[in-house]
Amino acid sequence: MHGEKGMIAMRYLSKNTSIKDIQGGTAKNIVCRNCYVVIDKNSFSRKTLEDYFNNENLEFSIENIDENDVKISVQGIAAHASLPELGKNALSYFNGWLKSRLVSKMDSLISIASILVLRQMEVALVQTVLMNMDR
Repeated sequence: MHGEKGMIAMRYLSKNTSIKDIQGGTAKNIVCRNCYVVIDKNSFSRKTLEDYFNNENLEFSIENIDENDVKISVQGIAAHASLPELGKNALSYFNGWLKSRLVSKMDSLISIASILVLRQMEVALVQTVLMNMDR
């Protein structure tokens, strides 16, 4: 008996994103070999993107579309869905980069929030010490 390990088709919609277009895949039962994303050129670090795909040993290109946008193309390795471990899903790797980008932004926000909370605690501690000194 032969069977495929998985098939997926997706459609994403968002009003709050720097991604203008994303395309990938040729069939539902094939690991996605190619994808491209049109994205605002000021919404990401080119070095971070280059480091990510170079570390994953994936071919990619960045092409200027106009003064605001770039087209990022990623080339993975196609494989039939019955043997997905033989392929490298270009869309999955691109989504991995997006996830790492969002996590690092969230880490920055969490760090800033933590610093603000610590500052508020320090102020409250100083105020408490001063109030106790007056007694």
